[in-house]
Amino acid sequence: MGEAPQRELQDYTQQLVSDAVDYFDEHGLDATIEHYNDPGRADGPWYVFVLEDRDGAIYTVANPARPDLVGTTRDRIDSTGYDYGEAFAAVTEGSGGAWVSYIFTHPVTGADAPKHSWVVRRGDVLLGAGWYE
Repeated sequence: MGEAPQRELQDYTQQLVSDAVDYFDEHGLDATIEHYNDPGRADGPWYVFVLEDRDGAIYTVANPARPDLVGTTRDRIDSTGYDYGEAFAAVTEGSGGAWVSYIFTHPVTGADAPKHSWVVRRGDVLLGAGWYE
C-alpha cells in the first residue's frame, strides 16, 4: 500500500494498521509489543494499539499514547454505554478488519471525542489505530 497522507483519515488509519500487521507477522508478538509501546510511536492523535484476547477478556499490551492502560483489562464501555470492547473482540481473522466507532479520550486534548478505529485480528491479537473527530 502506498503512503496515504494523514488528511485521508480512513486510508491513513488503515495504512498504520496494515504496517503493524506486517510488523507482527514478521517479528512476532513480543517484538510488536516492544515496538508499539515506544512513546515515540505516537504522533499526536495517531498511534497503533495492540490488544490480546485472553479467554474473553481484552488486555491492552501496547499503547504508546496511554501507557497507563498497558497490562490492564477493563470494561471497554464508552460514555454513551456502547461496549466497544465487545465490538473489538467480535472482529474475526477472516474478515480482513472492521471499523469500530466509540467515544475515547483524545490523547492531545484530553477530552472525550468520537474515535473511529480500524481493527485487525491475528489469532488472539488485535491490532488497531483510529482517528478522532
